[in-house]
Order: sequence, then C-alpha cells, then structure tokens
Amino acid sequence: MTAKRMTVAMIGSKGIPSKSGGVERHVEELSKRLVSDGLEVIVYTRGWYVRRKQKTFYGVRLIQLPSIHTKHWDAITHSLIAAVHAIVIVRADIIHIHGIGPALITPLVRLIPGVRVVVTYHSPDYYHQKWGRLARLLLRAGEWMACRYAHELIVVSEELNRHVWSVYRRQAAVIPNGAVVPESRPVATTRELLRRMKIGNAGYILYVGRLIPHKGVHTLITAYGSLKKNIPLVIVGDGHHTDHYVQTIKILARANKDILFVGERYGRELDALWRGAAVVVQPSESEGLSLSLLEAMSYRKPVVVSDIAENRDVVPNPDFWFHTNDANDLVRVLRFVLARDDAAQRQARVNQSIVRDRYNWDRIAQRTVLVYQQLARPAAPVAAELART
Repeated sequence: MTAKRMTVAMIGSKGIPSKSGGVERHVEELSKRLVSDGLEVIVYTRGWYVRRKQKTFYGVRLIQLPSIHTKHWDAITHSLIAAVHAIVIVRADIIHIHGIGPALITPLVRLIPGVRVVVTYHSPDYYHQKWGRLARLLLRAGEWMACRYAHELIVVSEELNRHVWSVYRRQAAVIPNGAVVPESRPVATTRELLRRMKIGNAGYILYVGRLIPHKGVHTLITAYGSLKKNIPLVIVGDGHHTDHYVQTIKILARANKDILFVGERYGRELDALWRGAAVVVQPSESEGLSLSLLEAMSYRKPVVVSDIAENRDVVPNPDFWFHTNDANDLVRVLRFVLARDDAAQRQARVNQSIVRDRYNWDRIAQRTVLVYQQLARPAAPVAAELART
C-alpha cells in the first residue's frame, strides 16, 4: 500500500465544496492536495449540505449518503453509514475521521482487519454551550475513543497536543489548519462588492464565523457599544442550531445602527469583506485552531484575539490579545489598534508571513501523506518523523 495507490475515505465533515465550518474547509483544502499527490480521496457528503448531485471536486470523489438530520443525530449517523460504505463498497485503505463526535465510531472501524484509522482532533467540542449534558458526555467519549483506538491521531494545535498528552498520554502528530495567501485584486472590484452588500466603504471591524455562544460574538458587540469610534462593525456568519443565541445578540445590537449583520458569505463576496476590513476580531472562548483567524492573517490584516492558548500560539504579539470574555479589555485593545496604525500594519505584515511559513496547505498535505505512509510501513513513530519535516 504505497502513497501512489492509497485510497483514503474522509468521514465526519458535512461535505465539500465547503460553505461554512472549519472542518469542511479543512477537508476541502486537504483533499484537493492529496489527490494532486497521487492518492485516491473520497469525501462523504450530506444531502442537506451539498444539494447538488456533484460526483467530483478537483479530482476528489464525492459520495452523498443519508443521515438523520437533527442536531444530535446528524453527524454520528452519517459517519456510521459512511464508514460501512467505505469498508464494504470502496474498500478504503485509510478511514480518516474528522472530529471527536464522529470519532465515536473509531473502535468499530478498528475491528475490520487491514483498515487503518486516522482521527483528526479539530476542537474540544464539549465546551460548546449549544450542547446539553448528554451530548457533552458523548463528545468526551469520542475524544477518549479517538485517543485510545485510532491508529494515528492528528491534532491541529499545540494546545490540543498538550491536552491529549496530559490526559491520555497519547502521542499525536501536530498538523495544523492552513490558509492560502490571496492574490491581488482591483480595489474597484472590492468596493463594488461591498456596495452590493450595503456596506458603504472599506475600513470596518470584522467578525467572520458562526453565531454560536462559544465564539464570543456577544462580547464583541458589548465592547463595540463602549468603543465610541466612528467605525462600523460587520458580522459575517449565521447560527447553527443556535436560533435563540442569534436572536439574543441581534437584540443586543439593535440599538446600534453601525452594527451590520450580513449573513453567511462565500467566494468573491467573502474575499471582498476580508480585503475591506481595518481590523479583524476573533473573540472565541474555545477553539481548536481557528480557520477564520488564519484567513484574516493571510489577508495581511491586524487581528485582535481572545487570550486562549490556541490563539496565543498563532498570534505572537500580546498587544493584540484581550482577556477572554472581558468586553472592557477588548475595548482597550481595539482602541490601541485603531489609534496605532503603524503598529497595526506592522503586525499585519507579520501575520501574513506567519501564515505563509507555518500554515501552508501544501506542506500540511505533505505531512498528512507522511502519516498515511507510516501506517502502511510502521517503522518509526509518526510524531518523531514529522518533527524532522
């Protein structure tokens, strides 16, 4: 089973092309590059997310399978059906599971002789407030099963690596999320797209992500109300089984006409929103490794982040950190960034260099291939091998 003949089944994402969600974007960018490296890659999709009966995407095979489309059953039922299909029909060499929820099926897949299981641990989802007590318990069980039964475990951040070692004494391969440094685009194009979205001019505070409690959008809106600066706040994204939270933050923002909710945006519109921002805020209370943070940095933007370890590992300058959940401290940092354009632009250049050097999708794909190859010929610990690349 060499890299050139290997068949990999990606399970756990909603599907590609990605519309929203960090896991989906990760699977999309990784899968395209694995195909370019000579692997056969299959991504299992859910009909409610990828509505078109598309069979391939950049050489990646897409197979749409059913799920029980509810908040609690969607991911696990789709993952289980996909695993059976990958083993019985496709006869995949590697089952690559994404996320600790879908990782509940890991021990079942391990029962099949000859199949290798890789799990990518993206985020400690049991901290997310949208889940109830039973769901959080199952997510912790999925984390345990991933760490106990996966042939190889990948984590997307050093903080997650520290966690799985301290709790499970499991050695993981650290392979992060990535971003693509964008090409230049005419300023007039960006202005026209912003105008169509009813955003008057470039130069605003930007948030891009899901509208769910642990993302901290309520903290950003509260801070913005105290900022007293003549600069709009643009919020890009929508909820995910969090209608009550979305309603709550919109009520919180209702008195301020300079807060603009523009919903989910993709493609050229999202590109224009990134380009037009003066500063990007990532106020999350918990993360694995935020893809929207890396994308903001790839656009050479100054980013203000909550001081969770996952953000501190990416953004090296503490001048751009604020205390998590502390709206007053966020106001302090935003005032500094908006008043010190020299410091902000200097950090923006550093941010783009960090993405180019450390979070390059091509290198991420190469490191993932190495994990697969080591499973085919396990001669040395994968983490040790990766440390040399």
